[in-house]
Amino acid sequence: MINNIYLDNIQINNTNAICTSVSNPFPIINYSTGNRGGGYGSKITLANPRGFKIATEWIVVGSDFSNLILNKQTFLKVVGDLIINQGATLKVDLANGKSLIVSVKAAVVTGDITASDGTSCKLLVEFATEYPFFQDATLQTQTIGIFGGGGMAVPMGVPMNMSAGAGGSQLVITMGGTFKAFPILRFIGPITNPTFYNQTTDEQLSITTTLSDNTHWIEVDTYLKTAITEAGANVLANVSGDFPNFLVGNNTLVLSASVYNANGKCNIYYRDTYFGL
Repeated sequence: MINNIYLDNIQINNTNAICTSVSNPFPIINYSTGNRGGGYGSKITLANPRGFKIATEWIVVGSDFSNLILNKQTFLKVVGDLIINQGATLKVDLANGKSLIVSVKAAVVTGDITASDGTSCKLLVEFATEYPFFQDATLQTQTIGIFGGGGMAVPMGVPMNMSAGAGGSQLVITMGGTFKAFPILRFIGPITNPTFYNQTTDEQLSITTTLSDNTHWIEVDTYLKTAITEAGANVLANVSGDFPNFLVGNNTLVLSASVYNANGKCNIYYRDTYFGL
């Protein structure tokens, strides 16, 4: 059950605009098939979720016909500002206390007012998204330090087995939600050639770089597959390996580097991720 709906910080459901239905959005799945030469059989490629549409049904009410028109215009202005501002965050407060968000880029409104409506009318509002998942509204942050006990040879093999080593710090992150999450990883100096490893998924990301102190960092977005420095430079060419995801449940993480420095670290930003509401 849904308690409240917001566009950015504006609550759009109230006594004048009542949401009666929200479709259970499931992302569009993109895949293709390929024939195996001239023989029998075909193979389906890896299925990838894409954006989706969220269909919501509304009843707008007024104290009289004139007030109904005013309330509808007020509602449409809030939705229209989404287009003017080139996007907004749709937040849904659920009855279980969870608040889920998704970035919406456009909206289509269907519905008319006629003289026979009296003091109420129905509207269909469809929100279009790019990101194919709902996320928890709470952004979580964890920090992992350098894996204890020395460095590794340079150049290093990729992928490099980090499932065993010299002991030291590991970080276990427990993910909720119903689908894997795509974290943002910010590597902060002093650190040389950092490697981030998720033992649970066996995914490893390495960056060939030297960050001399804590004013220098590289931020990797594992969903967009970007790598940007604090100065805004694109250093994706320095990245090798995987873009690690976090699975639902426990994820055991390790950070290492070619030159050991206990002050090097990686800040991890993530949200629980959901398929639909």
